[in-house]
Amino acid sequence: MIDNRAISISLFTGAGGLDIGIEQAGFRVVSVVEKDPDAAKTIAFNRPHLNRAVGRDIQKITAQNLLEEGAYVINLGRPLRIGEVDLVTGGPINNP
Repeated sequence: MIDNRAISISLFTGAGGLDIGIEQAGFRVVSVVEKDPDAAKTIAFNRPHLNRAVGRDIQKITAQNLLEEGAYVINLGRPLRIGEVDLVTGGPINNP
């Protein structure tokens, strides 16, 4: 929690619908990962503050990347610490 707000990281984000619900529940989504180019464009258009984290493969990022990006979004001045992330969400689908 940072500044009395719960912090969330979103994996397999899709177009971001789950994240909107998470934010309505009081969380602040600070980092997202989505590989699909169309979904990434939707995130970039609707949530430009998260733009630097979209359009990439989850297999090519680290937890440290996510903590650094989350801190950047909230202007923390240092990477988030592991205990400061309250929720990690994900909506993976299986495409055969």
